[in-house]
Amino acid sequence: MHQSHAAFAEDLVAAIGPYTDRRYAITAHCGAVPYALETVWRVHSLGLAPPVRLLASSWGAPQRGLYGRLNHIDLSTLDGIAEVKAMGARLGRPVPDDLADLLADVLEEELRIQRGYHYRAEKPLPCPVTVVGWSEDDVVPDREVHQGWEEVAKVRHETLDGRHRDYLSCPPALREVLLRDLEA
Repeated sequence: MHQSHAAFAEDLVAAIGPYTDRRYAITAHCGAVPYALETVWRVHSLGLAPPVRLLASSWGAPQRGLYGRLNHIDLSTLDGIAEVKAMGARLGRPVPDDLADLLADVLEEELRIQRGYHYRAEKPLPCPVTVVGWSEDDVVPDREVHQGWEEVAKVRHETLDGRHRDYLSCPPALREVLLRDLEA
């Protein structure tokens, strides 16, 4: 596991660098958005071609901090096993007890890493951003998703029908947004 967003971006760009000579986009959902932002900045710092677009789903403007309940609770009171089991239940995939303990440790470490992230860019992101909110998002509400992005990037806003985790199934409306962004 990477111990920072920057370390993740460095390794990812080492892998994708040879492919940045063609059109590509980066998509990220919720807590993955900071990793995607660091990846775009890493691509830029190496002089590689940036993505034609970053799609940021269920995450507000990065300069405003972290989003979602889990990023704001006291980790000493976190019941990671209960959180992991609840996530599995919401996805319709029960988490076995022997796996829940391991996943709870991963969740806690990920939250520690997330809390170390601070967006520091002093200039606009080197690629445009499509910000996607979901009409029934109970983790990062649509109204939070769309505020403040214009301060850091050229942005287009989309609100899609659905819940927070609908991104995971890539519904037709999301596919249309992705294809439009790549073809633009």
